[in-house]
Amino acid sequence: MIQTRKDFLKKAVIWGASGFAVSSLLSEEPPKKGETRKAKFCIIGAGLSGLYAAYKLQKQGHKVVLIEARKEAGGRIQTYFDEKSGFIGELGGEFIDKSHTLIQKLCTELGLELEKHRWQEFYSVGKEFLPFAENYLTKETTEIIKRLEDLYSGMNQKQLEGLDKISLYNYLKYQGIKGRDLLLVELKLRTLFGESITGISAARGLPRLLLWKGGQDYQFKIKGGSSQLVQKLEKEVGNENILKSESVVAIWQNNRGVEIITSTGKKIQASKCICTIPAHFLDKINWSPELPKDLKFAALQINYSRQSKVVSVMEDVIWLTEGFSLISTSSLNWMYILQEDVLQKKGLLTIVNSGDTSELFYNLSPKKAKKIIEFSASEYDIFKANKVSTFASRCWQYEPYIKGACSIYSPAAFSAREALRTAFRRVFFAGEHLGDDTGSMNSAIQSVDKILPSL
Repeated sequence: MIQTRKDFLKKAVIWGASGFAVSSLLSEEPPKKGETRKAKFCIIGAGLSGLYAAYKLQKQGHKVVLIEARKEAGGRIQTYFDEKSGFIGELGGEFIDKSHTLIQKLCTELGLELEKHRWQEFYSVGKEFLPFAENYLTKETTEIIKRLEDLYSGMNQKQLEGLDKISLYNYLKYQGIKGRDLLLVELKLRTLFGESITGISAARGLPRLLLWKGGQDYQFKIKGGSSQLVQKLEKEVGNENILKSESVVAIWQNNRGVEIITSTGKKIQASKCICTIPAHFLDKINWSPELPKDLKFAALQINYSRQSKVVSVMEDVIWLTEGFSLISTSSLNWMYILQEDVLQKKGLLTIVNSGDTSELFYNLSPKKAKKIIEFSASEYDIFKANKVSTFASRCWQYEPYIKGACSIYSPAAFSAREALRTAFRRVFFAGEHLGDDTGSMNSAIQSVDKILPSL
């Protein structure tokens, strides 16, 4: 039960008067209820950012304690293993772009193999079916995007702040992209952001559009599943240094250190703290001193997308094209098959739904969900499937202590990220929402690299 702020402040006065010494030693066993653990650094959140921060700090010789509210570490990385078929699917973080060099370097450092993948991309707009071609966007739109690339590269801070005041959708319309081309750009970027670009800041969304440029290129995946990365980092950090099923209810600071209180009464005393939880959970914590208003406001400006992923093993499959990706205006926004067994006529189908359609499978029974997938799969000419044998899904806006797929910045929220990149006394902030390429695993670790020199 969370105590009132008055109760916390009374205890904070006593704690502040007595102070505490930060030990350089950690106990080998997790503390019992009510016990106190001491470390150089306390990290809140054992998602990718938190695990990576602990890993880097331990390599520097520091003692760390990680606190995770969920039963398992990994946050928005969750791999699905189908024992019968041997297929591996991702319910969370999956793809690594060529430009995501930090996550590539980390995988190499941890001995993880990256698999290169390139697929055939298709679009379905109403009754129009568009096989991928380099010129599927008109020449006029391609020239506009090229012009925007040159324009964006020369923008100063004031110009970027001006660009932030409008949505990416309206900005592209203003620049002359229209009709079917604007719809295709919207469909593609919706798969990246998890929401329509009508609600995305032009300053935040334009770089992602320019990275894509309408081209078909390869990406990487972690061999054996993205959860391999989580498991490797957990092993490096040590389970004895990770407290799971412990949510943080209070953070107290003075000039000697910081104390973190969990929902079960455990206390962690540290020299400094790194908070990697999603921004919308910061106001659920009792802070002493109180969290500054500018940080509270910044946290409120960061939204999280509604997005779900479904993985299903399809049987009796006939492929008319292998390794496809289909982005459409239908209720199934994005479908792709990465793993196939042509001899057994099986394939692993992944479905990503964003925004208003993200809850399509949330309240359905597995039987009804399978029927929808089977019916939808029969509508297209790229493959035919008669049966869904296994099915798993994750609707990220309903996941406890996560409540959203990836961070998105609405128009006029330009200053929010910079505000949260600033430490609050002894508490530093990191997480996917504070990296440069939000919505990616690369952004999660990049946010940590940005604060490490200041610790």
